[in-house]
Amino acid sequence: ISRKGLLKAAIVASAAPLLAGGGVALARDAAPSGGGALLAPTPQCDDGDDTTPPQMEGPYFKPNSPRRTSLVTPGTPGVPLTVSGYVFGRACRPI
Repeated sequence: ISRKGLLKAAIVASAAPLLAGGGVALARDAAPSGGGALLAPTPQCDDGDDTTPPQMEGPYFKPNSPRRTSLVTPGTPGVPLTVSGYVFGRACRPI
């Protein structure tokens, strides 16, 4: 089989499900089945502090972004900042 023939076969094979079925299936487009049980809402954990204000989504992955362990470039002014936090389980206790 030639390279050209292989590429044609790959294109036809990848397009066949779309032509036969009609489109791309996405979870958000699926109708609820009604057969599954609904999950209980996550219990609210209150530590007495104000809630975090809503902000814009992101950051998102960007192609060709640098792969490094530190995002600080040499010579960047400022004070290093350490961010820490907790992950809480369903019993409102840190995991």
